[in-house]
Amino acid sequence: MVRPFDSRLSQRGRRKSKIEVSRPTDYRSDIAARGGSPFETLDRAPNLPGGGSATTVYDEHDRAIEVQVRDASGELVNRALRTYDAHGRVIEEKQVLEDPTAMFPSDARAKWVEESGLSADQLRQEMLAQFKKFMAGRPLYSLSHSYDTRGRVNRTTRRIVDREEEIETTYNEHGDVESEITRSTRLGEEKDPTSAAPELLPYSEVRYSYQYDQRENWIEQEVSYRSSPEGAFQPSTAVKRAITYY
Repeated sequence: MVRPFDSRLSQRGRRKSKIEVSRPTDYRSDIAARGGSPFETLDRAPNLPGGGSATTVYDEHDRAIEVQVRDASGELVNRALRTYDAHGRVIEEKQVLEDPTAMFPSDARAKWVEESGLSADQLRQEMLAQFKKFMAGRPLYSLSHSYDTRGRVNRTTRRIVDREEEIETTYNEHGDVESEITRSTRLGEEKDPTSAAPELLPYSEVRYSYQYDQRENWIEQEVSYRSSPEGAFQPSTAVKRAITYY
């Protein structure tokens, strides 16, 4: 249950913080920048036409567990949920779009109402029904993690609408990432004709190699990749860094 914020609550008490935005703006989907946290995407000033608010809810351990995004009229538009394991590590994040119609400017919605011959509420309900049918109970965006015995992420599952990526990560003896293998699939057989997202490669592999200084910190990193398990690795980037010790 969400309770109003009270500064007298202990640091272990449940609390929420709120960001208010009143400036008009155009909506942009942050999901286009794949790889980010769906929770952190919403845990900021919302970018909605007409403004809105983002409310972050915390559990008894002062861990963020939910973000609720509402439009300027207070209607729930978007939510993000986060769960933790017994060690306090994030194991799943998911973003649930409650009302996709609220992402569009009011003048665009008014034009749709005029062209459809329906009332504003009827059009909204029809769009919501179509959206729910397309999503088929799936969250808009989800991210889940598993960890190795040293507490490092070794497998990530990312789902964006109807696409799924399994990312397997390995580490070298220094604890630096050695390889990342991504396997991508589509969920369901039908493709959304309105989707502008690029097709995902079914397989990609990135390999990292390092040179270390005497204190075992890497000073050179080379990255190579391939798009099939049998393909040859191609060089991508090289990074050098200088470390000063005091």
